Amino acid sequence: AERIKIKCIDRKFKKNNDLLIVENIKNCIKKFFNEFPNGDILVVAHSDMQLKWYEDYNEKEISYIINNNLTSTSILVNEWVKATMNKNYKKYIVLIGSMAYNNVLNGSIPYCVSKSGIAMLARGLAWELAPKNYNVIAVHPSNVENTPMTEKTIQQIMEFRNIDRKAAENYWSAVCPKGQFLTKKEIANIVSFFIKGKCDSLSGANIELRSGQR
Repeated sequence: AERIKIKCIDRKFKKNNDLLIVENIKNCIKKFFNEFPNGDILVVAHSDMQLKWYEDYNEKEISYIINNNLTSTSILVNEWVKATMNKNYKKYIVLIGSMAYNNVLNGSIPYCVSKSGIAMLARGLAWELAPKNYNVIAVHPSNVENTPMTEKTIQQIMEFRNIDRKAAENYWSAVCPKGQFLTKKEIANIVSFFIKGKCDSLSGANIELRSGQR
């Protein structure tokens, strides 16, 4: 059976600019390669959002969401590529985005902007790094069951729309024509297919896990 060793690193310490300190990112990468000197796969799966009408955001809130979702991801990938550029094996980069990358969601402009940036980051990386033995994709999930992001979204819908939890859950699930939410396992299956080299021609793709949504 094929086996993949995994190292999970949580970079989100607190709501500030720690995510943008390059030295912290370099330390994360150093820690990774100390444990896996031949590490060949990078999966970046982190984000945050806040439901507000655009005029109600302040500068710090806009900067935090875009920096957390896009800028820190760009810096992390940049440092990882520099650390792996001279390794002669094939490397894979997977960016977990969101269906918000090409959809307008109420009260989520900074989030949508950051996720559209992730989509272009994947395309640009795939283009530039193709001759350097890298494959890159972005995976954009729709609503995912049983995740911290899901719970936070439901809580914020309750606050944003001044409705109870049941109504918020119904609102959140209204765009799900299949009657069930995307699972974490389904996302993992797509990522696994790609990083096992099943189809290198996917490099540069933005894969939508749309679940039948319009």
